[in-house]
Amino acid sequence: MGAWHTDLPVMGTYDVVVCGGGPAGIAAALAARRAGMRVLLIERLAQVGGMGTSGLVSHWLGGRTNDTRD
Repeated sequence: MGAWHTDLPVMGTYDVVVCGGGPAGIAAALAARRAGMRVLLIERLAQVGGMGTSGLVSHWLGGRTNDTRD
């Protein structure tokens, strides 16, 4: 097994399980929930948002000028 393998107990019943909390995973989980499904979103890092969050890509959030000054 890989370094990330862990045995986890099944704690619920879900219609959709989304693996990955990046932009696409968040959109998939929201769309499924809005369609009335029970959703579980799994993310291996400490926060959702993908590299926009984990990689500190702050210019995705706005607040910067085109010449990269604050």
